[in-house]
Amino acid sequence: MKKKTNIVFRCDAGLNIGMGHFARCAALASWLDDEAIRFVVGADERARPALASRADTISLPQGLTPEKEPAFWREQAVAPDAIVFDLSYPARVTRRAETLALMMQLGEEGTPRIVIDAVGSQTLVEDDAAVDVVVMPYLDVKPVAARPRTLAGADYFLLPKGWPSRPERDGGRAVRRVLITMGGSDPHRLTMRALRAVMQVAQTPWTIRVVIGPAFDRAFASDLRACASADVRIEAVEAPRDLAEQLQWADLGVTTTGLTKYELAWAGLPSVQISIDRLHYFDPDSGLSIWGD
Repeated sequence: MKKKTNIVFRCDAGLNIGMGHFARCAALASWLDDEAIRFVVGADERARPALASRADTISLPQGLTPEKEPAFWREQAVAPDAIVFDLSYPARVTRRAETLALMMQLGEEGTPRIVIDAVGSQTLVEDDAAVDVVVMPYLDVKPVAARPRTLAGADYFLLPKGWPSRPERDGGRAVRRVLITMGGSDPHRLTMRALRAVMQVAQTPWTIRVVIGPAFDRAFASDLRACASADVRIEAVEAPRDLAEQLQWADLGVTTTGLTKYELAWAGLPSVQISIDRLHYFDPDSGLSIWGD
């Protein structure tokens, strides 16, 4: 019998970071049926309960320093044949050298290292970094000439295996079903603001589904549930495993501009997208933030 390849995904997740990095790693892992998969996640107190039920996931101890993480991997018998990193977000990029050093220290010498990177000012991997493959799954991003092993562009955005075929959608149908989803943590609490805005124009036959992500603040989630119980038009959707069913159901989406925008494109769903920070708003002609790179 062929020995399975041990592939480890290293990412972070939490209230301020969101759950998108973990969700993207999980989508990629879903296509690797014949391999042994583990996730090692730097998770804050909001994300940890959402990850606790996964037998394939290790949450790093809170307060663990980068210098001590390699030893923790050895203690937990994390012995990868390859590592996929998804750590490109502002807090990590401001400590670029430290993060790149951590990538080199995890695993053994010669272990293949694949990095899912961001673009513009949030690029984590420099041209001379000793990684094997860089994936930049964003619209209109071109490969970097100095890095021949760069997979760039929206073609490399992966939906989870098992999603249904792309739905047929009547673009002229009236809006009666609205989906509100602001990511796995919604640190800015936009879900409530979006719900109130939609309710100002909602007609009697409308149904509004509000997604409560796995890392939502507990009190905030309770407020959303109370709104749903007070109005028959509102349905609370608790931490769905993915959004495929919700995207197929809706006539209109009200969302943030993170990774969900690619899932919206898959569904052909008209949407109102809210950019939660300047780094999410890019000029498609230059690939740079209109707010300055």
